[in-house]
Amino acid sequence: MTVEEQGVYLKIIEDDFKGMKNMLDSIRDSITQYPVYTQLEFIKPLKHIILEAWSDAKNPTDSFLNLENDEEDKIKI
Repeated sequence: MTVEEQGVYLKIIEDDFKGMKNMLDSIRDSITQYPVYTQLEFIKPLKHIILEAWSDAKNPTDSFLNLENDEEDKIKI
């Protein structure tokens, strides 16, 4: 992967994170019309997957993040 290609992918990742944050804000705004218990039940699966991702991201020995893929992660200069 070239430095330029890596820059393109980093921009995509940043845009995706901004999009996901916006979607979470939209979900929060949309579900406020429902009873509190319904809101709590609705966010349980979202909370679970976000906590799993957060836990994996904070673990420096996480097996998924440390998969060795030498060819795709190499930067060509």
